[in-house]
Amino acid sequence: MNKITVFCGSEPRLIDAFSGLDEVDVRFAAREADIADDSEAVILSQDYAADHIVRMICMFKAKMIPTAVATFDRSEATQDLLLDYGADDVVLLPMSRRLLQKRLVALSESSMMTTGPIDFAAFDRIREANQGRGAFIVHEHDFTNIYRFVSRILERLDKTAQMIIFNFNADDHGYVESDDIYNFVKILQACLRRGDISAICGKQVLLILMGTDTAGGEFVVKRLLSTFEGHYYDSDCTITYEMRQINS
Repeated sequence: MNKITVFCGSEPRLIDAFSGLDEVDVRFAAREADIADDSEAVILSQDYAADHIVRMICMFKAKMIPTAVATFDRSEATQDLLLDYGADDVVLLPMSRRLLQKRLVALSESSMMTTGPIDFAAFDRIREANQGRGAFIVHEHDFTNIYRFVSRILERLDKTAQMIIFNFNADDHGYVESDDIYNFVKILQACLRRGDISAICGKQVLLILMGTDTAGGEFVVKRLLSTFEGHYYDSDCTITYEMRQINS
């Protein structure tokens, strides 16, 4: 899940607006030191950041972290001013929760480059923020480009990998709960290696197992499915899969 930090102190309206969202992992911070380096986006409360808002926007953008400002002031002048300050987005509250989730996901997955000179320190910060365990979970659009890149690398090194598509089907032919898919990704991320790559694509989960042959891929798939069934035995969906070797 995308990790979003909302810098708002104990503002009840902000906490209520950003709490309980299904598609993002929202954290709240009252101090700058509480904003984790692995945040994939930062939302600054206009009222809480106050006179520090310009400095904080510049600071997080220098770290290549997309930064937006949340405000209850819906005037055009305020929106233009916040954009002039350098904000990547302005979150006007109140907002539909579905729309808010989509905006936060889009913000956290946006390609962020600092407006200043690039140096290796900026990429060191990205590396330090990406020290999670297990498979690397990416957006479905990024997955397509990573697949192309992996295909080229495997061809050059004469190595193989397995591409797996997991399909989620409701047992009662109804709606597949998103929790089932997210819970499966949690299992996948915990069980697999840091060099494996996965993405959620609608009611499917895509996976690339690096350096694995067909037999190894089948072994991994059976382990993932059995672990998922063991942890979430009350799930109302059936998971099927297709597997194909990359650079056969």
